[in-house]
Amino acid sequence: MDARTETVIIPHPNEQNKIAELQRQILRDVQAHAADGEVWLPLFPPYVRALAENAVVNACTITQARRDGDRIVLDAEATTPMGTAHLTLPIAQRLATPPAADDAPPLPATDALPLRLPVFRIARVAFTQTETRTDWTVLESKWVKAKKIK
Repeated sequence: MDARTETVIIPHPNEQNKIAELQRQILRDVQAHAADGEVWLPLFPPYVRALAENAVVNACTITQARRDGDRIVLDAEATTPMGTAHLTLPIAQRLATPPAADDAPPLPATDALPLRLPVFRIARVAFTQTETRTDWTVLESKWVKAKKIK
């Protein structure tokens, strides 16, 4: 078993529902236009990743959806005292291949983005990888009410 610990942003359940609906919308469109044999798997949990350890985050907004190789991610911007951190929230992974086409259709436009996270948790999460799955445990977390951005 492979274990690692990360600091992540966990959206409030209200925003998690919005992210899940956006994920379903994107995957329906991507799968409808997928090459033969191409299969996309939704990824969970909806954690915004790549946050620096012990980061202080004042606000977080999910800005866009994009393809990132064999993944689909939502880009996010977190406002910190040190400036803006650019983060990602992985929402899908391509399982079956043919190789990715450079001319893959763009992801669908959506009115759901940008999505501001008015309340979220900053959490230290342990991810444990086995051969068939990844388990996660929230070790500690702190709720944050986002500050208004001018």
